Amino acid sequence: PISGFSGKVTDLCSGEPIAEAVISIESIGLSTITNSRGEYLLEVPLASASASSLVLTPEIYEVSAQATGYIDMSATHQEVVYSTDTLDTPDSPNLTTLNFEMILLNPTAEQEEMIEEKLQAPPFRSSSCLTLGFLFRPAPSRITTLPSTITVLMPSGEVEEMDLDEYVKGVVPQEMPASWPKDALKAQAIAAKCYAVTHPNKWNHPEADVCTSPNCCQCWKSYHYATTNQAVIETSNLMATYQGNIIQSFYFSHCDGHTRNIEDVWDGISVV
Repeated sequence: PISGFSGKVTDLCSGEPIAEAVISIESIGLSTITNSRGEYLLEVPLASASASSLVLTPEIYEVSAQATGYIDMSATHQEVVYSTDTLDTPDSPNLTTLNFEMILLNPTAEQEEMIEEKLQAPPFRSSSCLTLGFLFRPAPSRITTLPSTITVLMPSGEVEEMDLDEYVKGVVPQEMPASWPKDALKAQAIAAKCYAVTHPNKWNHPEADVCTSPNCCQCWKSYHYATTNQAVIETSNLMATYQGNIIQSFYFSHCDGHTRNIEDVWDGISVV
């Protein structure tokens, strides 16, 4: 049976298809190239199983996209799910749809504004998650060291333990455009890391430290970029502290042209 990934690669700003983009899975040495319409098909070998198998374990891959003039990107935690139907009917495709919207490596000022607008996390919505998570948050415990891992409540409802840096790689490009200057991305990586470890939201999801929703924790997605990954790597062991304690690094996606102190927004909460 045919299994693997199919989709389209486009320019995030214009929506135009990107031809000759390279789509690959490095871990198993597979790659393909998009056609003139930006479309691709990347076939993945079927896991060892027989037609009599009742259950096939989904395979998890990181799928990468590269194109001239664009920032390299990848989609992590991507499943190829096999079914007994495709085993019984070899000509039946079993493809996971995976699209890529790529960011220009050197965007103009106008394109930069478009990128920021398109990638901006959705605004907070009134919800029990927001109320419990922000308005009535008790003072966090004093934390002096970074944990090596963090538990994440995934959109599927499953809880996954990730390396802290792996988690942060999924946060940074959602909170700041991947085309921004390197030092800005590094500052965001530190802020996201410090926020995550000082705000485990056990009120809303006691089974996990954080979730993937900006209404509750920080925005996390499976799409990574080379620029933001590098920012996380270069700040891997760095944290912002005050009197030996990791700070509560609150930040916002839009400031309306001016900044405010955290205590002016959330009464009784300070950064330290």
